[in-house]
Amino acid sequence: MSITKSLLAKHIPFCLYHYPKSHQVGLAVQENYLPHNKSLSFLIVPFHHSSTTNTQKLFVVNNEALNNHYLQFIESCTPLSYNETAYLPQETTKEQYVQSFQTYTELMHSGKINKAILSRVIHKKIPENFDIITYYQTLKNAYPNAFVYLSAHPQYGIWMGASPELLLKKNNQQISIVALAGTQKLHDAEKYTWRTKEQEEHRMVVNYIEDVFKKNHIELIEKGAMKTVIAGQVAHLKTEFIFKDNPTVSIEKLLHNLHPTPAVGGLPKKESIDCIQQFEGYDRAYYTGYIGMTDFDKQADFYVNLRCMQITKNTIAIYVGGGITASSNAEEEWTETTLKSNTLLKYFYSKKIND
Repeated sequence: MSITKSLLAKHIPFCLYHYPKSHQVGLAVQENYLPHNKSLSFLIVPFHHSSTTNTQKLFVVNNEALNNHYLQFIESCTPLSYNETAYLPQETTKEQYVQSFQTYTELMHSGKINKAILSRVIHKKIPENFDIITYYQTLKNAYPNAFVYLSAHPQYGIWMGASPELLLKKNNQQISIVALAGTQKLHDAEKYTWRTKEQEEHRMVVNYIEDVFKKNHIELIEKGAMKTVIAGQVAHLKTEFIFKDNPTVSIEKLLHNLHPTPAVGGLPKKESIDCIQQFEGYDRAYYTGYIGMTDFDKQADFYVNLRCMQITKNTIAIYVGGGITASSNAEEEWTETTLKSNTLLKYFYSKKIND
C-alpha cells in the first residue's frame, strides 16, 4: 500500500478498488500518472449531470507495473493543489427528513410519481489515529461480496464505499445485471417475510430493467428467481438477469438508459429525479452514481455507488437512502437508513479495525 500512501500524500487522482470475490486489489490513476499505454478506463460518475462534481476518468494500472520503480516515480512527482474546502453537505436532521418524506408521499398520492428515493447525510467525527488505507482494508476484508473502493481527487475529495449493487457487467458476449430493492433489518429467523410494499418496490426495478433491455433489442437469456440476500447490516430482495449482448448497442448508451434505475432514483424517471433534486436538500455528488471499469467495447464492470462516505480532515459524511412509495412509513424509513449506515460505521470506532 506504499503506492497508495504516496498518491494520497501527493493529492494525485486515483481509485483503489476490489471487486467481489476477487483475489486482487486494483488501482486506477489519472492518465499522466499511468506507467504504460492506456488500456481499461475507470469511471467514477455522479448521480446526475447537474452535480457540482464531474465524472472522473481514470485508467487501470497493470498489476505488473505496481512495483518499486512506479513508487519512486510517484514519490518524485510534485504534489497537486488540494481543495481543503471541497463540498460537504450538511447533516440531515430528522425534522428535515420527515418534511421531505411528507412532500414525497403527497406527490405519490396525487399520482405524479410512483416511487422516489429519499436519502440523507450522517456526519461523524473522525476518531483519533484513524488511517484511511487501514480502514479501506478493513472494509475489503469485512465485505468480500461487495465492490469496495477508496478514491481521492484534489478537487472532489476522498470517497470510500462498499456497494452490494451491480449495475452492469459485460463479458463473453453476455450482460449481467441485478435488481436490488426492498430492504429489511437482519434477524435470526430462517426465512424473511416480505411485505407487499417491499415486493412492489422490487418489482418496479425488475420491470424497469426488462423494459430498458427490450427497447434496446437485447435478448434475455436467464432471469433468476427473486431471493433474499444479506448486504452488510440489512437484507434485500434480489433478482439476477443475464442478457445476450447486442453489439449494435454501445456500453455508453446502455449505461445512459439504465442509470439511474428506480433503485436509486424512482419512477417515472424524470419526475422522480426532479423530486429528489427539489426536495432532498443536497447535492448527492457521487452517491448513487456508478463506478467501475470498461474498454467501451467488449468489457464492462460497474457498480452503483451505494454505502459510501466522503472523508475530510475532521468529519466523514455517510450517504444513505431508501425507496419511498405511497405506503411507506417515515419512522421505518429513517430506521432503515440508520441500519444501512452501520455497514460503514460497524468498524469505524473499533480499536482493532484491521482484524
